[in-house]
Amino acid sequence: MKQHAKAEDSYRSHTNMRQMWLAPLLIAAITSVGLIAALVGDGWHDAVSWAALGVPVVLIAWKWRLG
Repeated sequence: MKQHAKAEDSYRSHTNMRQMWLAPLLIAAITSVGLIAALVGDGWHDAVSWAALGVPVVLIAWKWRLG
């Protein structure tokens, strides 16, 4: 019975780690796309860059407003 509880705790900790790191990794990926778009071209690349680099700013403002 204890072994089953340990396996369940291990699964929960992996799930919690995944949930904890999912948002920061997505924000980092979106920001990276924005930075790369800004470096490689003009025109539509600029629009992608502004949109992608605006995501973290919008998220911070939203979270700050929620308190």
